[in-house]
Amino acid sequence: PNMPPSGWHDEGAYVFYQICGWVAFVAWSLSFYPQVILNFRRKTVDGFSLDFLALNITKHCSYGIYNYLIYFDPTVKRQLRQVSSDDSSPVALNDLVFSAHAVLLTLITAAQCVYYPKGKGQKFTPLAQMVTVLALVWVLLNLILAATNTTSFLHTPNWLWFCYAMNGLQMFMSCCKYTPQVYMNWKRQSTVGWSIHNILLDITGGLLSVVQMGIQSVDHRDPSIFSTNFGKLGLGLLTIAYDLIFIVQHYCVYTDRRDPALKRASAKLSDDVDEERTSLIANVTA
Repeated sequence: PNMPPSGWHDEGAYVFYQICGWVAFVAWSLSFYPQVILNFRRKTVDGFSLDFLALNITKHCSYGIYNYLIYFDPTVKRQLRQVSSDDSSPVALNDLVFSAHAVLLTLITAAQCVYYPKGKGQKFTPLAQMVTVLALVWVLLNLILAATNTTSFLHTPNWLWFCYAMNGLQMFMSCCKYTPQVYMNWKRQSTVGWSIHNILLDITGGLLSVVQMGIQSVDHRDPSIFSTNFGKLGLGLLTIAYDLIFIVQHYCVYTDRRDPALKRASAKLSDDVDEERTSLIANVTA
């Protein structure tokens, strides 16, 4: 029989762990596309929170820093072994691919928000600007602490602490980022302009991510996997909680889904097609 990879006791558990991780990766990765497609179809970002976008970009950048340092940096890997009895990495390959893809798609969405018209009063609010600036200050402060090796009072090795700080930041941003969109939906009494398909894929990824960590913890007989990778656990649980709020808003509270912007965009597209067809026929018969 095939031996399970190093650090794993059961090959079946390892296979199930990998399947859950990659399905979660696919679901989360696909979850970025419905909003991009909806913005493109509507030719506007009305109904989509710019605060959510800015905080989401900050969140995925910090999460990416954590993932790539934990997975690749030899100093961080050595320091992680000092505090954990588990030799395997708490970051899987699909986490790396997801982070890079997430940053790319959020930047594409940002470009749409610059290019397409916005709704009345839709802006990047001062409160969200302040949170973003404070996040950057947090990154700089912890980078200085790590670079000067002054984290002994925190009882954590310096660069591992920096990773934990980035992990904590992405958890905090996960708490913050969804709130503006929940508030915007409530204020507008509508979820029009906010893609529910994004949410359904998002909650699938969140559930599978938590299951994946549970499989690893049980197989390794090491509950410290949850504490050493609390960012991934927090991400999954927060995703589930907020996505349930969005699902309730969309399907139970704000059920009027008429979208004038989408109707106008579809009508304009139809007119453009008719005009192109008329011009083509005229050129052929001329």
